[in-house]
Amino acid sequence: MDLDIQEKDKMKGKLLLIFTIAAAFTACSRYIAQNGETAITTKGNEAQYDYMLSEAYRQKYLGSMADAVKLFEECKKSFPEKAVPYFELAQIYSFQGNKSDAKINALRAEKLEKDNYWYKMFCGGLYSSEKNIDSAIVFFEGALKLKPDDNDIKAVLGQAYLQAGDLLKAEKVLRQLTDNGEYNETDIFNIVNSLIEAKHFKEAEEWTKKLVKQNTEEVKYQAVLAEIYRFEGKNNLADSCYNSIIASNPNDGESQMLVMNYLIEKEDYENASSFLGSILENNSITRERKVDFLRYLLNDTTFVKTKFSVLESNLIKVEGQFPNDEEVYSLRAQVYEMMGLKEKAIERYYEIRKENKSTFYSDQKLIILLAEEKRFEELFNVAKTFATNYNKSILGKVYYGIAAVELKKYDIAEEEFDKAMILAGNDEKMQFSVLSAQADLEYRQKNFEKSFTLLESALKIEPEDAGTLNNYAYYLAENNSDLKRAFQMAAKAIKKEPQNGTYIDTYGWVLYKMGKYKPALKEIKRALDMSKDRDPELLEHMGYVLKSLRKCDEAVNYWQESLKRDPAKTYLNEEIEKCKAR
Repeated sequence: MDLDIQEKDKMKGKLLLIFTIAAAFTACSRYIAQNGETAITTKGNEAQYDYMLSEAYRQKYLGSMADAVKLFEECKKSFPEKAVPYFELAQIYSFQGNKSDAKINALRAEKLEKDNYWYKMFCGGLYSSEKNIDSAIVFFEGALKLKPDDNDIKAVLGQAYLQAGDLLKAEKVLRQLTDNGEYNETDIFNIVNSLIEAKHFKEAEEWTKKLVKQNTEEVKYQAVLAEIYRFEGKNNLADSCYNSIIASNPNDGESQMLVMNYLIEKEDYENASSFLGSILENNSITRERKVDFLRYLLNDTTFVKTKFSVLESNLIKVEGQFPNDEEVYSLRAQVYEMMGLKEKAIERYYEIRKENKSTFYSDQKLIILLAEEKRFEELFNVAKTFATNYNKSILGKVYYGIAAVELKKYDIAEEEFDKAMILAGNDEKMQFSVLSAQADLEYRQKNFEKSFTLLESALKIEPEDAGTLNNYAYYLAENNSDLKRAFQMAAKAIKKEPQNGTYIDTYGWVLYKMGKYKPALKEIKRALDMSKDRDPELLEHMGYVLKSLRKCDEAVNYWQESLKRDPAKTYLNEEIEKCKAR
């Protein structure tokens, strides 16, 4: 359960204390021998080795890593039985991200000096960084045998046991630390979390009770204990814990949030919502905590839909607490979106634009909603202002261009898409979005080959994108071009999104163009059944399919409805007259 919204990751994540060696290097001038190369001494006696080693250290701390590596490697060749050069190279390679060579050298150093706990810990740390916990444990255990009283080694080993899921060994080691006062509350809290994740509820309960006993005023530990009871199926004990929390601090905002959260998880939305007003009115809770808690509530779709009116009225009150706060103001608009009340959401975003100077977030949401609702005149004006005010925003320029395309202002669209592509730089995802928009622009201007070339470029970036596959298939079908490929792309698109009415319509339209009228009728009828607003394009397609099946009377009915919904489709009048004349 989320006991502290701002520390969610800390509460739920495992803490793995991986032993690492941080090598700090300062850039400085390199030591260069008189001949321009770093001095390297060949095989020789112990004195020569000592000289090479000291020189290697000097280069290392001067920041001349390449020279240091050469010298340490020469030390290895001269005296392969000495561990120090291997260990130093392991540190340098690890620092440089060369984990493979780091491990080779570290393992060699550890093998040469079996009684060096430092080398063992370093090897364990390398294996930990690779998530090879079992191998890491072998080295950490070896280090602890050499230094059985070292609390740092115990801490690392205990956490490695937790990571490996060996709870019994982890507890044994970590209890030694807590008994000696070496572990603080946060460390114990992470142990409890690990035990809960491993479903060792009995052990988790024991540790948590100790925390509760040591921190009687800290309600979050009581809440953790309640959650453990709940996991164990001891719901009465869990209820008792939460009742105790709220009884001891009935007006405490944090306690109220804990209990409300618990009730929501139990799906007791009625009782949960009774706390919302007092939580939001509590002046001891910061604005940030309130916003975080509200965002947490908005993640629960069922709660939002069940207690919509309560949530809406309380959000209005919070807006009064924090006037001209775009983030706070936008929460109510998000709720409207979740409820499917797009008109109210759009209205709210317009209100935010009037009441706030900076509306970057809200304008983006408004732009997307206007595009979804095909309100292109409004989209054109809002996106134009947004693209001007935030001239580095790709979203603003793309949607400004999309609105311009729909309004047949092609010059503006082309200019905005070109700007967006420049802003996209090497970001392929952004390039993909712009390419798709440019392809539509070129198609609308009947530059078919250019449109297809742009779509090919888009598919190289995202070859499985359903929207692009659908659009390309439709464009090919409209041009009676490469219908076999159009069919393959349309089929792939509906396989990816089988409930997408637009994609089903394209699939049906491709079938129609291929002369497969009966299968086409089935698919377009299916698309129409899924359409909430009787899309005029779908109605038009249905008319053509029915005409091909010699059902002119039915075809005329669909075309007439299409014309009624979109008077711009005047060319259908001719089709209607032809059908009536039969």
